[in-house]
Amino acid sequence: MYNIFFICLNIFLIFFTLLNYKIIAKKFNLIDRPNKTNIHKKNIPLAGGLFIILSLIIWLFSLFFLDIIYFREFIGYFILISFSFFINFLDDKSNLDPLKRIFFLFLVSLISLSILEPYLEINKIYFINFDKSITTSDLNIFLFAVCIVILQVIFNLMDGINGLLKLYSVCLLLIFAFKDYLFFNDLIFYIFPTLLILIILNFQKIFYF
Repeated sequence: MYNIFFICLNIFLIFFTLLNYKIIAKKFNLIDRPNKTNIHKKNIPLAGGLFIILSLIIWLFSLFFLDIIYFREFIGYFILISFSFFINFLDDKSNLDPLKRIFFLFLVSLISLSILEPYLEINKIYFINFDKSITTSDLNIFLFAVCIVILQVIFNLMDGINGLLKLYSVCLLLIFAFKDYLFFNDLIFYIFPTLLILIILNFQKIFYF
């Protein structure tokens, strides 16, 4: 059963951020200005990621306070979500060296999975394109961390195409809604409204200054 308090809190914070995201962007200089590597011609606030990270953290807190996950699990997921967001945010703001970004993302993923290891059943990693699976337990966490980094790199590349990443994320959430993926099946109640707002803002160009 879903906790109405956390869902309402998520919606409230999303709308609060929506009403103040340009102020937040200007105050902390979170602005992506046009340059030779960007295709946009107007200033765009980098505060859009705050919507996603807020929803994910509130969802995580709901799992912990509803006793769906233990404290150690909470810490593991919190490190993975928050530090990955921070690294990708620095990349958007300062254009980190790609190798350094990948290294730090891998390090964060490896630390998080090491914390989460007692609660994760990583029995094998299956590669659908090659119809092969790896079951060597000593390498599972390492390979899982590599997969997480690859996924983030793919998402970052997709984010360069207007609205593609958001629409793709909605499709993934719909898959979660019809499948039993542990506690991920209620993630749609937190992320779907956020993505819907971002899609509307994106295509209406409201994010531009």
